[in-house]
Amino acid sequence: MNKIIAACYRNGKLRRTKPFKKIAKDDSERMFKGCVNYCWRMLCFDFLTERPYSCMPVMADFDIPLDYKERREKVKELDELIKEHEATIPLSEQKGAIRWAKALGIL
Repeated sequence: MNKIIAACYRNGKLRRTKPFKKIAKDDSERMFKGCVNYCWRMLCFDFLTERPYSCMPVMADFDIPLDYKERREKVKELDELIKEHEATIPLSEQKGAIRWAKALGIL
């Protein structure tokens, strides 16, 4: 498992809270932590059914410490990483994805 994706989990389960709540501007691991927070939020959207995570994570990328254009490129990379990880998990465990597929009339 990739280091960024692995940090989204604790004891084999997706964390219930944001991995890095506050990231200092002078933190040497700021980029890593921002990427972990982004991936965690996107995974929560797909896998968890609790209310705070069921809404579209439109601001999830704000933790990534880059300007807009660079952040969009980084998000594309991270989205590919997330897709690779999601492909290893049975669809029956992707509660959020099932919920949205039903809402959109796909299922």
